[in-house]
Amino acid sequence: MAKYAPILLIFASFAFTSSAGEHHALKRSPQGWTVPLEQLGFDGSLERLPEPRDWQIKQVSSYDRAGGNKDDEYGHQVYEGGVVLADLEGPGVVTRIWTRNPHGTIYIYVDDMEHPVISVPFRDLFSGGLEYWSPGFNLFAPPFTGEGTGGYFSYVPIPYEQRCRIIVAVEEDTLAYQVTYADFPDGTAIRSFELALSQDDVRFFRKWAKRWEGVDLRHPKRKETLHHSRHKYRPGKNSMVFPIEGPAVLTEIELVLQSNDPDIADGTWIAIYFDGQKSPGVLAPIGDFFGASTKDAIDHNNLVIGKHGERMWCRYPMPFHESAAIHFITMSEQIADIEYFLTWQPGPVEDLEYFFARYNSGVSEEGKSYRVAEIHGDGHYVGTTIAAANADTLTFLEGDDVYMIDGASGADFHGTGTDDYFNAGWYFAAGTFDAPTHGTTLKLATAPAGFSAFRSHITEPVPFKSSFVFDLEHGPTNNRPGVAYSSVAYWYQREALPQVWPIAEINGVAVDRP
Repeated sequence: MAKYAPILLIFASFAFTSSAGEHHALKRSPQGWTVPLEQLGFDGSLERLPEPRDWQIKQVSSYDRAGGNKDDEYGHQVYEGGVVLADLEGPGVVTRIWTRNPHGTIYIYVDDMEHPVISVPFRDLFSGGLEYWSPGFNLFAPPFTGEGTGGYFSYVPIPYEQRCRIIVAVEEDTLAYQVTYADFPDGTAIRSFELALSQDDVRFFRKWAKRWEGVDLRHPKRKETLHHSRHKYRPGKNSMVFPIEGPAVLTEIELVLQSNDPDIADGTWIAIYFDGQKSPGVLAPIGDFFGASTKDAIDHNNLVIGKHGERMWCRYPMPFHESAAIHFITMSEQIADIEYFLTWQPGPVEDLEYFFARYNSGVSEEGKSYRVAEIHGDGHYVGTTIAAANADTLTFLEGDDVYMIDGASGADFHGTGTDDYFNAGWYFAAGTFDAPTHGTTLKLATAPAGFSAFRSHITEPVPFKSSFVFDLEHGPTNNRPGVAYSSVAYWYQREALPQVWPIAEINGVAVDRP
């Protein structure tokens, strides 16, 4: 990309930047700027994840526009001495900032402010060591920010009413980054970001932190029902586990495999039928569904999926009006001995969308991306688990993630690499890692090389009106054939019976509801 002439406003602003320790002079608002965020559902919670969205989630990144592998030379605007990461028109909110090589100084301008609201060394934004002025609360710290296996991430929301500019002053203009943001319709009530936190703001972020740290997951004040049992499921059967009457929201599925045999985890599929669906809305091997697609995967504790030993769980909310029927389909030759716990919350679900999760697999082909998901209808995408195996080297991770929303080309939502999609970097540099929204559960660096990882779009679910396609490249130009992929896509959709893709592994197996 050609370099642009320096922007006078930028350099004028640089001359007046202040350090983090000088922000104590900012005037605090009488009501928190986070109040509209909570009303819109941008609070890190799971309960509102099934709600329909009337805004868009977009992303700007440094991906190589020429189709190659120079994913750190294509900033939104590059000029001598700096990179404009994003220049966004409001109303909106930045939901995520990621980079694998933070250097220089980051400046974030909101609306028509003459001076940046944030001006710190870029690496410090993720370190947890910033002590911006607030009443006993460090905002830019875990669980909102962090570093994990080669990548740096921040999920601190930055709302803006009119405009948000994110600029990094660097001596070298090579900078790999992604900025994910919500683009609201004109007139959406929003209040712009402030470093000074009111009591409303502190309360908002403390609740959010408790959720992401696993302190407040059970919602004890709400009426929930728990069903617990244990059964043995014989090979070649589509067996109902338990039927639930609605209206209700299935809030947690927990399984304990009484045998750690990988054939049972791979050969036993979970199928869930909502409101009379003939074909299941949820269909995947139980290992892949819970983010444990291989017996070598580490224990992990994502906010929505997790594994500890032989225990696995999923907390994506699953609303239904009339009924939910959970089945196990056993395709291995062994008996599956499974203990299970089902938790649901009775109540109205009129405005909530149906939950879907579907498996896919394939071997990469020269010149062709691996398709993670192809969805038709009206809904929003909320997460992915992906595993890959049998590669000669990890260079296939150079392949970018590409979203094509409502028929768009994908240029507006193009990532910078497979590992980067999972908030990691440098081929999962530090190995395995987990955080509230993402994690890497396996890394094999030598042949047969591979990985397994997951990411949940809790704060940036991606809405679509007619279609959503998720393609994953392999290698810089889809030039690493022979890599064996498997994946599970998670999303919400208005229609109970949408068109879904066929699954090769279950051809000839009776998965339609008996």
